[in-house]
Formats: sequence, structure tokens, C-alpha cells
Amino acid sequence: MINCRSDTKHLALCGRWSLIHCRTYCQDWKKCFHLSLRWKDESLAHGDSTPHVAPLEEVWNPGVILLNRQALLRTPLPEIVEVDGEGNVTYRQQYVGPMSEPLDLRDFPLDTQSFIIHFVGTGSGSEEVTFVPRAVPNTDFVGGTMADTFSLPDWQVIEHHSESHPLMIGPISVPGFAFVFTAKRYFSYYVWQVMLPLVLIVMMSWAPFWVNPAKAGLQLGLASSTVLTLIAYRFLLANLVPKLPYLTRLDYLTLSGTVLVFAAFMQVLVTSVFALDPRRARLARIMDDISRALFPVAFALLAAWSLLW
Repeated sequence: MINCRSDTKHLALCGRWSLIHCRTYCQDWKKCFHLSLRWKDESLAHGDSTPHVAPLEEVWNPGVILLNRQALLRTPLPEIVEVDGEGNVTYRQQYVGPMSEPLDLRDFPLDTQSFIIHFVGTGSGSEEVTFVPRAVPNTDFVGGTMADTFSLPDWQVIEHHSESHPLMIGPISVPGFAFVFTAKRYFSYYVWQVMLPLVLIVMMSWAPFWVNPAKAGLQLGLASSTVLTLIAYRFLLANLVPKLPYLTRLDYLTLSGTVLVFAAFMQVLVTSVFALDPRRARLARIMDDISRALFPVAFALLAAWSLLW
């Protein structure tokens, strides 16, 4: 607890939160957050050893609101404060509900994101408020911590902290505080469920290169089935990736695979036509020989560029 001066109230804050749900590409998420605020109001000092309980609206309070909530949040705890004999006021509340967070997903699914729980003070006299993270006795954290277990299967939390975080509205500064955590996405799911099937489909498109160009029907059948498989794959993929106005790493990879499958189909079409002409049959075989090495190398380079660049 930090004592306050006569003109400014210092509020010590502490929180503990857990994530209940986070969508795969996570522009919105649901959390359960426990908040504790403490400040000193000497006018409420009563001298008793037993804390008094009072309704929140009957005492001065910073009027904190959650800035980046997506909808109405549940607050299960009663809106009351505890006041000790020296006038130290403690307010506790739990917030459960959806949050929104604008994210840059250009590196999806290899991205690392920062999430914020942002509170601001809107009560009377809140312009004279300073929020300060509070050290919790007998623990090693200051201001806030996360639950040991939470429902966030596709993210690894790297770091979290609390900080004073005023809201700037033009030249106006509204006092506030935030709990921030950084998380890295587990991308193994996308390797096995998204990238590996794409690699196999692209490799399927190379099969006609190993078939005699004279067997045009077999070559075109293999190439056509690969294109149809890719179309079905793209329909399923649409439900697994974010809909964004820009391309992600995964988009570049799938786009590269799509272009190469179409290029392989066109190559098969050309060699099939050449094989019908005895003067160009040898050229068709040469094109197949070159394609056997060219297409795998091109896909490897494009995949590396998509995921590592």
C-alpha cells in the first residue's frame, strides 16, 4: 500500500487471471480476471480492529471499467469495499467475459502476440488518481499473475506483467492500468493438419512427370485429380485460417502450392500435345526430365521463403 498525498490518490492494484477460451487465430478471447484495488481514504478511518463493509457506491472509488471488453462482463462478487481502522479501502471483483484484441497476424501460424487487459478510472476525481502495482506478501509477483493452469491449448505464455497504462485521448490522459501477457502460438497442429497435406498434394502433381508422355490419358488423369484434390483442400482450409485483408505466412505457402499445382497441370497438357507429334515427342520427354527436378526445387524455395522470410 502506498500512502496518498492530500491532492492525489494512489491506488495499489493486484490481479490474477486465467484464460477460458481463445479462438485459434484469436482476435477475441474470453478470460476470468480477479481484481483487487486498495487505496486510503482517511475520512473513512474508524479505529476499530475489525474491518467495516460498505457498499461501493457509498464511498469514493475510481470507477474502473474494462476498456477492451467485447460485451457485457459478468461480475459475480458483490459491489462492496472493506475499510480497516486506518481508512485503508480494499475493493475486490471478478470479471468473466469476452475480450477483443487487434492482432497483427502476418506471421500466422508462427506468430507471437501480446494481449492486454486494460482498465481505466472514470470516477469523480479520477484525474487525480495514480495506479501503482502492489507487491503481494509472501509471493514473488508484483501487480498480477496468471493461473497455473488455463484453457489455452494452442498458446505458450512467455511473459506477463502489470503496469500503469493511462489512456490517451488527444491531449487528455485518463488514468488506467493494464495486465499484459505475451504468448507464442504452438504451430505443430498446423504442420500436421495443414502444411503436410498441402505438401502431399503438391507432390502428387509431380507424378505425371514420371509417366511416358505418350500415355496422355494417364498423365492428364493424374494432373486433373491433383487439381480437384487441391480445390477440396482449399475449401476445408477456409475454415481454419483467419479472414484478413492481408496475407499471412500460411497464405503465402498455400498460394505457392496452388500456383505450382496449376503450373504442373499446364506442363502435363503441353507435353501431352507434344507427344502426339513424333517430331516433338523427344522434347516432351526432356520437359518431363527437367520438371522432375525443377518443381521440387521451386516448391522448396517458395516454402522456405513463405515460412522463414
